[in-house]
Amino acid sequence: MRRIYSICVFLIVGLCLFTYSGYAELDNPVSSNATPEMKTGFPEIYNGHEGDILDTDLENLTLNALKAYENKDYETAARYYLQIAKCDIRNATAIYNLACCYGLLGKDTLAAAYLERSVKAGFTDIDHIETDPDFNQVRDSEVFKKALEFSRNRVNARKSLEGEKLFFPVNILTKGRLHLPAKYDPSKNYALVIGLHGFGSNADSFSTLWDGLKNNNIIYFALQAPYPHPALADGFSWSLIDNSDAAIQNKAMEMMESNIVNITKELGQTHKPQQIYLFGFSQGSELAYRTAIKNPVHFNGLICFGGWFDKDRFSDTQMENAKKLNVFIAHGKEDTIVEYQAAETINQTLANMGYPVVFRPFDGGHRVPLEIIHEAAVWINKNLENSTSYQSTP
Repeated sequence: MRRIYSICVFLIVGLCLFTYSGYAELDNPVSSNATPEMKTGFPEIYNGHEGDILDTDLENLTLNALKAYENKDYETAARYYLQIAKCDIRNATAIYNLACCYGLLGKDTLAAAYLERSVKAGFTDIDHIETDPDFNQVRDSEVFKKALEFSRNRVNARKSLEGEKLFFPVNILTKGRLHLPAKYDPSKNYALVIGLHGFGSNADSFSTLWDGLKNNNIIYFALQAPYPHPALADGFSWSLIDNSDAAIQNKAMEMMESNIVNITKELGQTHKPQQIYLFGFSQGSELAYRTAIKNPVHFNGLICFGGWFDKDRFSDTQMENAKKLNVFIAHGKEDTIVEYQAAETINQTLANMGYPVVFRPFDGGHRVPLEIIHEAAVWINKNLENSTSYQSTP
């Protein structure tokens, strides 16, 4: 399955091309010359219910599909992904995940058909396709082998036409969403929380978590990642998606670390917060750990949901110098995207090193529950009460 690292992935509603085979003809044909195909394939334009599909809650469908997949209810997950695909025929990731569900159900013909359709829709991660364990049950079937060969050839043909891929650093503008408390008073003490969304999400989506942070002494700024998701029109990533070169990937993340520090400095100058926290989910959590531990002078703490942490990325000196960071770790016990054990390991590692850590497990999967966000807000307020010095941003 192609993992979507986000709290809520907003999917653009594309052309919903259903085949309405139940209509023998249109009561009000488009023209007197309408072909039989038009008469049987087009919806009734004067039937108000034909547009009900536009009211489909794709975000909720996506979350339900992911939940069913995590619970190994692959038939239900397939139903959700099929409905998503019907409403957004350009959503290559949903189509690919549908193929994965069929693979897990042992339906080789369906898995093959939707794999090909996902590639036609723009899914190009052939390395992931080649190794995805969701296809283990069907990988040796002839029909799936043909689909895999088709996918490989199609992706490689596209790559040969695109030319060599090069990357260069450039200065760009990226957006964010700022929330101030209802009765914001610049003379009072506040904590600034900078939100880093998950893979495939965006600042607009992540900014809605303000609902769990408001009514506290908190300023919330949700930043948007710079790299567009190849299949999700409103989805973004903190690292390059279509490049497997580890050195380039690491360079991209290092640039983001620097950008976040610069944004933190600017917000620190304009709003004079007493404390500053990085708040990340999934991929955003990894970036939060990397940025704060390498630059602890700019931050007071971390709030990390559903994230992972690679201690080998940091020197012993960096880990030692960041020990004053307050850390709030939250993770779903049923998370199958970033395993729960990863959070337990992070908690134990940081606690053993002397970091002040709060570990908050919760029932559920890869998500950010508002009630846990509220607990994090209360934790921030307590830290504010115990704070006596202004967090500088040199």
